[in-house]
Amino acid sequence: MNRNRAQEQFSFGYITAVASQAHIQVEIRRLDDDGIDGQFVSDQGSEPRIDFQAKSTNPSVERPSHLAYPLKVGNYDSLIRRTTVPRILIVTIVPRSINEWLSQNTEGMLARRCAYWHILRGKDPTGNHSTVTIDIPKDQILSPQALTELIAKADTGELDD
Repeated sequence: MNRNRAQEQFSFGYITAVASQAHIQVEIRRLDDDGIDGQFVSDQGSEPRIDFQAKSTNPSVERPSHLAYPLKVGNYDSLIRRTTVPRILIVTIVPRSINEWLSQNTEGMLARRCAYWHILRGKDPTGNHSTVTIDIPKDQILSPQALTELIAKADTGELDD
């Protein structure tokens, strides 16, 4: 398996672990035909859903207050569209060395680095042809609490703005 595929799998594992702790179902799509890699589904309220595009990269995109992530224009266009189901971007940062991604012993497993989320819905189209640099605030860590709050906002329609 090449490194990009390994990073993608690690990202899906991280996302699944966070969703599990938040009691939110996650469905991973193996075929990414429409720029969406998966969906969060809650059995609470009106059973809200959030689609997501998952990306993974190394720490080179980190700045003091944000990530400066170069997103392909096609993915950007998919995420800025107004859709029935809200969409978010999730970027997982992994250490440069694959040997540092996680460690484990009989007491537990530690996954190094974390994932961040960002909403692009409603942003202006770009004139770029290749990539768009997305600034993702570092306080938008994909945690069980953050995911629970995002799902609650999807339930009330707050993510539709």
